[in-house]
Amino acid sequence: MLRRINYRGKRVAYPLGALLLVAVLAALAADFSRWLVFLAGVGCLGLIDDLFDSAPRGWRGHTRAVARGELSTGALKAIGTLGLAAYAAAGGGATGAGYVADIALLTLAAH
Repeated sequence: MLRRINYRGKRVAYPLGALLLVAVLAALAADFSRWLVFLAGVGCLGLIDDLFDSAPRGWRGHTRAVARGELSTGALKAIGTLGLAAYAAAGGGATGAGYVADIALLTLAAH
């Protein structure tokens, strides 16, 4: 399995997140245009996070920045991905807990 070093210096599986996202999208591809919007949106948010942010890093760093009243690009990416996941999952026909689970799966797989 391919591995790379994350921001903490630990070896993590790569590109496992991307493969999981592709598998989820293939399984839920009822309305393909929604998934294209999701993929393009998350890609753009990730690019913005990579290009314009030097600190903070990681979930804890971004959470601390938001707690201090700062909006980091990582927090923007997380919030934007949540919204995009809600949009994409809305076309799948799931309701209630299934809809929330779809949103959670897409959001976490994208990160």
